[in-house]
Amino acid sequence: MSMTSCLRAALLLFALLPALAGFGLDVPPLTGRVVDRAGIFGTGGAAEIENAIREFEQATGGGQMAILTVKTLDGTPIETFGIAVMDKWKIGRKDKDDGVILIIAVDDRKTRLEVGYGFEGAINDARAGDVLRSLAPYFRENRYAAGTVHAVGMVQKFVTGKAPEDLAETEPEKERTPESGGGSFWPILIFIVIFLVATRGAGGFFIGGGGGGGGFSLSYGNAVKEEEKEPFIDVEPDDWFYDYVVYVYQNGYMSGTSDTEFSPYNSLTRGMVASILYRMAGSPAVEYEKLFDDLEDGQWYTDGMIWAVQEGIIAGYGDGTCGPEKLVTVEQLASILYRHAGYPETDNEALSKKAVYGNISDYAYSAMEWAAENGMLYGEPVRPGYPATRAEAAMMFAKFDQM
Repeated sequence: MSMTSCLRAALLLFALLPALAGFGLDVPPLTGRVVDRAGIFGTGGAAEIENAIREFEQATGGGQMAILTVKTLDGTPIETFGIAVMDKWKIGRKDKDDGVILIIAVDDRKTRLEVGYGFEGAINDARAGDVLRSLAPYFRENRYAAGTVHAVGMVQKFVTGKAPEDLAETEPEKERTPESGGGSFWPILIFIVIFLVATRGAGGFFIGGGGGGGGFSLSYGNAVKEEEKEPFIDVEPDDWFYDYVVYVYQNGYMSGTSDTEFSPYNSLTRGMVASILYRMAGSPAVEYEKLFDDLEDGQWYTDGMIWAVQEGIIAGYGDGTCGPEKLVTVEQLASILYRHAGYPETDNEALSKKAVYGNISDYAYSAMEWAAENGMLYGEPVRPGYPATRAEAAMMFAKFDQM
């Protein structure tokens, strides 16, 4: 059996999965660029979204996009439903497969972005996640039309490299790489069936495919249970960092290292810091330029690092590198945030009241003083030269954002 035939069989299996798994949510007919079955946009809002999609189509030279809202999925995984919608609607030109569908399940508080193969190079999982995360601030205020217009603008920015002029300021996961190779395909196919059926009720992130592309799903706002506020098994309400993790998670600034783990004691890199600050700034449009030898185009941290360097928040090492994968120490993270805040004056007293383990670098002293004044340094002794943990970073980002 050829690999092409095997892949076709896999796609057919994906299309049949709803029936195999016992789900019966019907895909509504495609009646226009906006199919608002949940009734959340209103006439004026739907018209604004239509205009945004027309601008997207013109900017991309013919790419297509559609929006579907439903009240509830009735227990059907949004990944399964998204594949079925993409398969039935066939958004995108046949020879280019350049279509995008945004699905919003209102009562379930779930979203999914289905992306045709023609756009997958421009909209990888990290960027799809950014699009969906950008919806949260709007949707929490029931501003569904405004949030959807913004999402269309972000898709346009990622595809064309240029954002619409009126793109509002609101808001990485590793890029997935296609597998290749020969050998018997049926064991793999059986594994796919078992995996998909076993995970059909799972929430959070899901890398899917079918109907001519891939997809990305995200729960937004208060989709998690109100009493939980976050889905992480390694974050408890009595942890000192709990409120900070909830804040950065619900605002879409930091996600987990998996669907169920935040890994609060893990370290983070310069690329991670740049990407988080980039999201906090609304993910403004940037154009790639070879600023450093170790900053390649297309990496999950590329846009964030370019933006941070251009804003003067992060600098290179003077040897042609910027170290996106190097760990960030406490004093380095304080310095980055201090520069981002505009070098505010300090009273030179708060830090003197704290015990410090080791020496503070000369360049970082004012930043550490500022961080101490604003309650950004956890515990004693403060360890300026130690790698900052994700918990410490969550606290510092949350406090910075609330200043």
